[in-house]
Amino acid sequence: MTPRRLNLPVFDDERGRVVPVEHTGSGLPFVPMRSFVICGVPRGKRRAEHVMTCDEVLVLVHGSVAVIVREDGRETRYPLDAPGAALHVAEGLWVGLREFARGTVLLVLAAKPYGRAR
Repeated sequence: MTPRRLNLPVFDDERGRVVPVEHTGSGLPFVPMRSFVICGVPRGKRRAEHVMTCDEVLVLVHGSVAVIVREDGRETRYPLDAPGAALHVAEGLWVGLREFARGTVLLVLAAKPYGRAR
């Protein structure tokens, strides 16, 4: 299943930014069972670089990152470069996270709890 881009709402005002994620009725492809944040990735380092063990939605909160997906023998680059930009990656696809900008914060919503994703 080809990754699908999602655009979550972003609210900016003088107090800062809010990127809400509603777990039901939000257009998410599943109800998240686990969430985690990837941040503080040093320049030039990569994350993930593995086959997805469950569906995940990658939500950019701050900064930018390139999501590399391998599917059917080809590699596609999906830049996440605006707050609220999100990508749904299906179970079974290989994914790598690269080109983290300084200060990038990525929220990951997973369809299964950790340890049950196999």
